[in-house]
Amino acid sequence: MEKILQKKVNPRSIGKQCGQIARTEAVFFRSRFLSIPTNHQDPSCLEQPMTTKRSMSSGKLPSLRPTLNVDIQHMDARTPWFGSQVKLLKGRDHIMRRSVSALVLLLFLSSTLSGCLSSNDTMTNDGEDDSGTTPSRGGGFFCIEHDGLERCWEKHVPENLDPDVSVPLVVDVHGYSSTSSTHKDLSGFNEIANSEGAIVVYPNGVLGKNLPTDPIENQAWNAGWCCAHASRDNIDDVGFITKIIEFTIEEENIDTNRIYASGWSNGCAMVQRLAMEMSHVFAATGCMSHYLVTDYVDDYSPIPVMEVHGFLDNVVLYETSLLSLPWAEEMWTNPESVDTGAIENMHEWASYNQCTGSMETFETNEFYMIQGFDECENDAIVRLMTIFAAQHNPYANDNADGTPGTQGLVKSSEVVWDFLIQHAKEDAVEN
Repeated sequence: MEKILQKKVNPRSIGKQCGQIARTEAVFFRSRFLSIPTNHQDPSCLEQPMTTKRSMSSGKLPSLRPTLNVDIQHMDARTPWFGSQVKLLKGRDHIMRRSVSALVLLLFLSSTLSGCLSSNDTMTNDGEDDSGTTPSRGGGFFCIEHDGLERCWEKHVPENLDPDVSVPLVVDVHGYSSTSSTHKDLSGFNEIANSEGAIVVYPNGVLGKNLPTDPIENQAWNAGWCCAHASRDNIDDVGFITKIIEFTIEEENIDTNRIYASGWSNGCAMVQRLAMEMSHVFAATGCMSHYLVTDYVDDYSPIPVMEVHGFLDNVVLYETSLLSLPWAEEMWTNPESVDTGAIENMHEWASYNQCTGSMETFETNEFYMIQGFDECENDAIVRLMTIFAAQHNPYANDNADGTPGTQGLVKSSEVVWDFLIQHAKEDAVEN
């Protein structure tokens, strides 16, 4: 077994939040996309006839999209929020320019004082995690070497767990430029684990720069065509997360038939890659604010999938993924091959899960709508939760960078947990 180091570091010093990617994508939007027509998916076009754009012979199942077309340069006339969000992002440019020097200095001091990811800052389990509190059972911050890189994660183990009872495991994956420590505060899965009896692990992505001109490095995941340096350098994140699961199974009493994944933004795209490539391990996945951005694999076995998306998302748009894939080579040469949206993503998973029948609406209220497919192979149901007033952050909590959540009006993590826990796998991983 590989050596695992438990480290006393402050993960909050690694990178910063998703504000920069929103600004970066706004720049791409202004310079590249104002004249590109696209398809706009909103509640008024959910029932439009669907057309396919990719064939099985290309290694991908048919990709589906409503036939309603809207020119993106006129979109703010149809959806007033769109124009206002772009103006808001424009207004943030001068703030970023003025604060870059301060951010670099603060991050340098923070990483120097905390040790960041330095391999010299190792320790044995001395009973404290990075917050200074006593970890319960096997909780803490851990690192291993994988594929020539030091890779780290946090583990949360509720104090009241009976060590003789096997419990579910949730892998919760942070977004681009975020960290495990920040993400656990955002998603609220620690609280769910405490009340429901589960263990949660929070992996950290690899630090790097999206562009050489970026002032600092950010953490990212190789979800396929997304995101940034992790995708460009073909980082083995699937292998890394596989090792986290294996180590956790060795250390804790995990019910291997109930291993789940959730995550946000780039982390959600990573979760959907895990669903596709590790369907033999995960019983179900449910994540927030991104799409599947990798190819279908032949050994995929259908598992239940849920995606939660804010209709007003200004980073990974509800109707198209193009603005969130500026680093994908195919986006510039053949954008239709990589473009997707919330509705199309749901239909593509329905195709992968061999669902029959029509899309159904399962719940509608003043805050959100849940749609999907029920008649699927392996009972691998598919769900899309659309939160009407949510932007890129659909969680109940605000993000550390100030990105507003739903102010508690919609507790999306609890909805995702309720979806996940309905499903169990038979003999997924041998303990």
